Amino acid sequence: MPHPSQPTPNLLDYEKTRAAFSWDDFLPEFSFHKSGKVNYAFEITDYQVEKGNGDKFAIIAQKSNGDVERITFKELADASNAIAANLRAHGLKPGDRFGLYASKSIEYVTVLFAAIKCGAIAVPLFEAFGKDAIADRLADCGATWLYVNDRLVKNVDFASNPTVKDVLCDSAISIPGVTTHPVADFLKEDKTPMIVFGDLETPFIIHYTSGSTAKPKGILLVQRAMIGHLVTARYVLDLHPEDKYWNTGDPGWVTGMVYNFFAPLLLGVAAHIYEGPFQPMEWTNFMSRFGITVWYSTPTAFRLLRYYGVPINSENTPALRHIVSAGEPLNPSLIDWTMENVGIPIHDSWYMTENGHQLINNYRAIPIRKGSMGKPLPGIRAAIIDEKAQELPANTKGRLAVKTPWPGLMKTVWNNPAKFDSYFEDGWYISGDMAYQDRDGYFWFQGREDDMIKSAAERISPFEIESALVAHPKVAEAGVIGKPHDLYGNIVKAFVLVKPGVVADDTLKTELQRYVRETLAAHEVPREIEFVEKLPKTRSGKIMRRVLRAREMNESTGDLSTMDVEMNPEKSED
Repeated sequence: MPHPSQPTPNLLDYEKTRAAFSWDDFLPEFSFHKSGKVNYAFEITDYQVEKGNGDKFAIIAQKSNGDVERITFKELADASNAIAANLRAHGLKPGDRFGLYASKSIEYVTVLFAAIKCGAIAVPLFEAFGKDAIADRLADCGATWLYVNDRLVKNVDFASNPTVKDVLCDSAISIPGVTTHPVADFLKEDKTPMIVFGDLETPFIIHYTSGSTAKPKGILLVQRAMIGHLVTARYVLDLHPEDKYWNTGDPGWVTGMVYNFFAPLLLGVAAHIYEGPFQPMEWTNFMSRFGITVWYSTPTAFRLLRYYGVPINSENTPALRHIVSAGEPLNPSLIDWTMENVGIPIHDSWYMTENGHQLINNYRAIPIRKGSMGKPLPGIRAAIIDEKAQELPANTKGRLAVKTPWPGLMKTVWNNPAKFDSYFEDGWYISGDMAYQDRDGYFWFQGREDDMIKSAAERISPFEIESALVAHPKVAEAGVIGKPHDLYGNIVKAFVLVKPGVVADDTLKTELQRYVRETLAAHEVPREIEFVEKLPKTRSGKIMRRVLRAREMNESTGDLSTMDVEMNPEKSED
């Protein structure tokens, strides 16, 4: 298999770079290094124009009908400045929360940057969220503005979100209780740009992520994160000025936001957008059509492409030279698949929403060990620690932790400082992941400390789904677990106890699945529902998901001494 032409890696010598690394060395690449004025959106639009990238394409989007839309850095700067000036004129203030609930598009990016130029805090929301998930997040952050497209506006219950007073939308629509503003009107009016500058600790975005309880966590990131975004775009994505880059993620999640729009644009590299749902052959055609050179996706997407036999190879995607994966553990066989078909491996990476940017990665500069997360980014110190926050020796399973601080580390958890504090012990950020580090410094993921589910690269709270299910009038109790699956990594399985007199059949399963989809999101719908007569609980009434998981997998249930006697077969009187 012929190997694509490769430029010299940006990270050429891992150990040498790591030994001499300083975050401060990258500050001169930003305008604020001289001006002292910080605005992230300014850095990736207006400052790119100042650096000579004005006529270069910033975003290239293929629309659902196949048409292509492009916008240069100069056009993006001008359009976001116009919208920002109108947002300010209509009352958007620095620090206000600005929700974005729309499909990814050039317009989405323009509105996003305009809000940040106003000093507002952007709050991206996943396109597949249902009405309750949207309402919870808007209420939690107290958003006063919402950008929503015409297709999704029906999912927003404005009556339950009284803080939202202004809506930026595609067209002139009427919504009781709020003022609507078509985006086109904000682009047409000639207003003087008014960019609000802050400092590196000024917040610019809140990413919501599922937690171990039903309440979603609002992760507040500040502008210093751009330093980590630039470094990872260079060292992990290995982006060069001539690259044609595509990230498949939805901007409602941190990877789809940071590594779609922020990181590549910092280096003046065009970001490509495929508008529309996952379609295996269309993805391949998209990469061929635009000559994609660097591709960032998820293990689930790779598994599905392999499953459908999609011809990603040196003939159909001849320009493809670098592939990056994140969101869930990468199967070693997927690396074999791309090596056989494209002649290059997939480079796995690890980080969490709370981290702001990639922390542990595989790089072109070091050999890949299939199944490993890789090695820490230069400037990052990671370790495996025990319950007393003491570092463990090589090849010993323990808690994966990262020494603080680093540029992308969250500022706080919105409205939940106690949760923020719970992440840290003795100067370590505790990830909640279990792993080990081999003698050569590679990290290997071993599972989660809590019950969080990773399915198709989405982080899912079992408690959130349980809460939705028990809100259904026919459900008495529910327990939810992640069940291993060949394509999706894990699927959501629910064990449901119905109320007396309710018929537990396939019709009810479909009804419950539809209910979860409408109230939460499509990725949180249980793919399997099993009706049960009892659920294993502790004496205090907490559902023991580990027992459900063990029984599902035909594994030992372990110590059951804390279970309710009635639920514990070892304590039964029979």
